[in-house]
Amino acid sequence: MKKTLLCPNRFCAALFIFGFFLFSARELIAQEAHPITQVQELYYDGKIDVNEAIVRQIELLQKFEASGDHNHLKCVTPLYAMIEANEDSLSEEALNAIERLRPVRNKLLPTQTYITPGGKFRITYETDGIHAVPQDDSNINGVPDYIDELAAAADSSYNLQILTLGYSDPIPSGSVYDIFVEDMGVYGFTTTSSASCGGIPASGTCIYVENDFVGFPPNDDPDGDQYGAVRVTIAHEFKHAIQFVESGWQGDPNRWLEMDATLYEEVVYDQVNDYYNYITDFSSDLFASPSTSLIPGSYEDITWALYFEERFDSFFWPEVWQRIDSNPSLDYLEAVEDAVIDRGESYERSVLESYMWHFATDSRFVLPGYGFDESAFYPGPNLTETITDLSTNTRDIIATQVRTSARYYAVDLSTPSTGFVKFDYEMSTSEVLFGLIAYFNNGNYEVAFVEGNGASLSGSYEAVWNWADIDQLGLIVVNSSYESSHTYSFQFGEYSLEDQIEITENFPNPFSRYTNVRISSPTELTVTANLYDILGRHVQTSYDGQVPEGITNLVVDGSSIASGVYFLIIDTPLRTFTRKIMLIK
Repeated sequence: MKKTLLCPNRFCAALFIFGFFLFSARELIAQEAHPITQVQELYYDGKIDVNEAIVRQIELLQKFEASGDHNHLKCVTPLYAMIEANEDSLSEEALNAIERLRPVRNKLLPTQTYITPGGKFRITYETDGIHAVPQDDSNINGVPDYIDELAAAADSSYNLQILTLGYSDPIPSGSVYDIFVEDMGVYGFTTTSSASCGGIPASGTCIYVENDFVGFPPNDDPDGDQYGAVRVTIAHEFKHAIQFVESGWQGDPNRWLEMDATLYEEVVYDQVNDYYNYITDFSSDLFASPSTSLIPGSYEDITWALYFEERFDSFFWPEVWQRIDSNPSLDYLEAVEDAVIDRGESYERSVLESYMWHFATDSRFVLPGYGFDESAFYPGPNLTETITDLSTNTRDIIATQVRTSARYYAVDLSTPSTGFVKFDYEMSTSEVLFGLIAYFNNGNYEVAFVEGNGASLSGSYEAVWNWADIDQLGLIVVNSSYESSHTYSFQFGEYSLEDQIEITENFPNPFSRYTNVRISSPTELTVTANLYDILGRHVQTSYDGQVPEGITNLVVDGSSIASGVYFLIIDTPLRTFTRKIMLIK
């Protein structure tokens, strides 16, 4: 276990603001990231320093308290982690801001405690006052049902995340992990504060959870919104506890805590889907605003992490965090890239495919059997442009793409072409990739990845897709770099497939028994090869059947015919080829 960082006394009382009576209103925001999250993003992007970030977040908390105009905030662990990581270098202004926060409430009020059936967690709660939990006790065991459900969620989260997936255990042998239940107006938070945790926590952290979740956003839990919120909050906050053990909430991984913790709401409790509330129309989510850099990922970016969970396996993310635990200087995305490469896959293509999954969502673009398990319930992609006419698409579409981001385009032709899909492209680096999803009129689909070839950063991709057969075509452009912005351009057009079929001259020629003709085709073809003599009489059928996409070697057997000059006529649905051959025995 990593060294536990303790909170100085001047921080501890102040930081209990997270339970702090600040968020009594329960309005769900679905238009943009929470103002506090926006401040954190400014800090992570290097636009403000840590002192200004802390001061501005605290000022926002106080403003919401004073005005009663509270926005809904899912988790406040990142603010605490920001202070924890920088506690030795904070300015006087930041320290004064922390000092002005509300003190810890009176801990002498009567409380109840309950050890979960698994014996790993101690839950402290109240049955009277503003922090009281609902009093229903359907099994008449003397413990409110709310606490029973919370306890079950804690044990389930531990069993899956620690015992099944193998994450680092934040609970030392012989210890219990403290969970406190209070009226907060936020789902919960995880803290290292000794004052908040009732003393120095053996686990390094303790968790606070909302006491009733009345008025919180809805979810899909079959047992109701309240218990659904309890379950995902415990799964979320316990993942924060694991993160502290593995990274100490330090370095680059600290920026990704919320995306990672929100992922485990879905992993532990797939049926709840509370995260649906946080992936719709945010200012930086991967559906509405894919051109905004993913870095750093917050809870609205859960689907980016969920791609790797569903695309690879449940042990992908435990491996990523094991790498971070072993190498504290490793950046989060570097650990992700290493884990992808270990599975024999391309990181760049995985990033592209992730955004392709984000494109193939909602009723407009969802595809049965492709993409996310729950893609039909996700918001659709926000298109940069829809191309409706190839004849007017004579200019290149040129754009600059920031790091780890994407743009979505659609081609929906008002007058379908009779040619085949041609896609010309150019990019400033091979870290820019293009993904195509063809939606055919018959309900089928095909996907294609278009990447730079070696040193070549431009080219033409000719798909074996007839424009007339396509209902619509999706284009996803990705900058997979997690360091730099890059540029790209592209243009759609058409080509004739028959020009792409190549049939070589026969070899050897002359021949004594067998000769070969090589057929190169961009698609599967029906081919008939007939041999005629110089008088035009049919001699034999050398081949009649299908040839696959690619290169096929067609053999002509002359063992049963006389020496002489012959004509090999090769018929395809698109063209007829004639080859003059000479048989000498």
